[in-house]
Amino acid sequence: MFKLIAVTNQKGGVGKTTTSTSIAKGLADKGHKVLIIDADQQANATDIVANIGNNIEEEFLDKLLDVTEQDFFKEKSSDEKMMFFMQSLNGCLYKDYHIKYTLTDVFKDGNENIRNYIMKTDVENLDIIPSSLDLGRTKIELILQQMTGGTINKLKQALGPVQDEYDYIIVDCPPDQNLIIASVIYASDLVLIPLKSDKGSLKGFMHTYKYMLDIEKKNNLNLNFKFMFSIFDNNKVNKKLYKVFKTYAGDYLLDNYVRYRGKPASEASMNNQYLIDSKLNIGYDSKKVVDESEDWVR
Repeated sequence: MFKLIAVTNQKGGVGKTTTSTSIAKGLADKGHKVLIIDADQQANATDIVANIGNNIEEEFLDKLLDVTEQDFFKEKSSDEKMMFFMQSLNGCLYKDYHIKYTLTDVFKDGNENIRNYIMKTDVENLDIIPSSLDLGRTKIELILQQMTGGTINKLKQALGPVQDEYDYIIVDCPPDQNLIIASVIYASDLVLIPLKSDKGSLKGFMHTYKYMLDIEKKNNLNLNFKFMFSIFDNNKVNKKLYKVFKTYAGDYLLDNYVRYRGKPASEASMNNQYLIDSKLNIGYDSKKVVDESEDWVR
């Protein structure tokens, strides 16, 4: 029987996808069978784990800059230049972007064809249910379904047929509050809330925590949740913030945090790489987070 870890925060830019993919890759590297579910319509985890979509290569950027020196381009209006750029960028990022099924199909069909929606990846022991932009429409459809019956247990039911095929399922949630996320939290064995030491992240943390308590109360649950600093600048103020969290949150706060380095994080994002594989402190810290998360859901 798998253990499901939901990674969520209603604030974007706090390291949810990095945390999700690092934990999934780290557990797979340890020999566990892992399924990662991309519940975010931006599909960033899908890009990394399934290695789908092209990277932004310097050659592509040079070609775009070369075009700007040509007379035909100089004569174009601002709107025409923007349209040309968007078409070029789309062609670069989504060339050979082939996904047959996504999480949308899981929520539409339930558990009838769950194995059809799971993709193998290049990483041993790691599979994925990908996402795409059409997941946004699924949210609307689920709201309409809720008017005629509950849907919060939909994901848990859908995963039933593969419950003995995986040790862990990791879900990368969007910065949102909807029935898909509620369904993920309902099915979770651990809800992990990544934090960044800024005002927006802390606001997102408060809203997410209150949302979990609301789900817990309405559905008579006893949720297991933890907080962690996923983007941590190791300075005096942040160390004091960590100390405050540890004092008041106690065991709800993971002991380990991920020290932030802008360059490797940016390069990894551009090149579909796992930050946990970095030889720098980001990779070392991520491995410690994997170990601690594993302990909390045994």
